[in-house]
Amino acid sequence: MKLTINLIGAGNVAWHLSNALTNTDYSIKQIYSRTLNNAQRLANTFGYEAVRKPADFDEAEAIILAVDDNQIEAVANELPNPFNAVVIHTSGSVSIDVLQAHQHRAVFWMIESLTTGKKVNYSNIPIIVHYADTKANNLVNELARTISSKVHILADTERRKLHLAAVMANNFTNHLFGLMKQYTHQNNLDFNLLHPIIDTTIESAVEGDPLKLQTGPAIRRDHKTLQAHLDLLAQNKPVATIYEALSNSIQQTHKNL
Repeated sequence: MKLTINLIGAGNVAWHLSNALTNTDYSIKQIYSRTLNNAQRLANTFGYEAVRKPADFDEAEAIILAVDDNQIEAVANELPNPFNAVVIHTSGSVSIDVLQAHQHRAVFWMIESLTTGKKVNYSNIPIIVHYADTKANNLVNELARTISSKVHILADTERRKLHLAAVMANNFTNHLFGLMKQYTHQNNLDFNLLHPIIDTTIESAVEGDPLKLQTGPAIRRDHKTLQAHLDLLAQNKPVATIYEALSNSIQQTHKNL
């Protein structure tokens, strides 16, 4: 018999949870979203039922809150839970304590940048879990191991620190790529020419020690090249500020090693 889940939220995380749990021992039974059409779209895609309000949920073993971080506490506090289901949120940065209104509570955070419809190898995604009691422990661990072979238990403080690292490694790096794509386009250059060096940089960072692999004019203290680059960015103050800040950071970091 499949274990049942009710889902709140119809965004990227909800889509990937639905996809990852297809053909497993877990079954999403019902979904609620503030925008009914979004819930209905996901329900139609994966074959479960959209409801108009959480009070319409049938009994399930778990209720997963796949909503924005700033909504989790309010949604949890207003959530009817007559069957005493395990209530789980999916955030890397929000404390388990915001679920305090529910006896059985847990955290289930997938360390991945998730986009609706994008193919993902779920078995390789690290999943961080945290739980308040034995019932929540058993369910959230089993759920995580159904999806991934890389499941780790971290309490709030450690998970939040890891989330900060993930934001800097992923979101900030992607932002730099975006700025350079914009910069090359503005200067009639082909961003695709940077693809090999981007691939090499990421591959090397994963396989080795990024600090030991640092190259470039900043670590060489090549002030002439650094100034030439800043001159090129004279009309692009935001990028010039980032360039200067990162160059200074590289120099300070390697000065102290």
